[in-house]
Amino acid sequence: MILFSTLSCAVMIIRFFMCITAFSHN
Repeated sequence: MILFSTLSCAVMIIRFFMCITAFSHN
């Protein structure tokens, strides 16, 4: 289950960076 938690953490980080880039572009 370590792989699943790592994958979910990576998804959260990717969403966070996508939010940051979208906010900075505006």
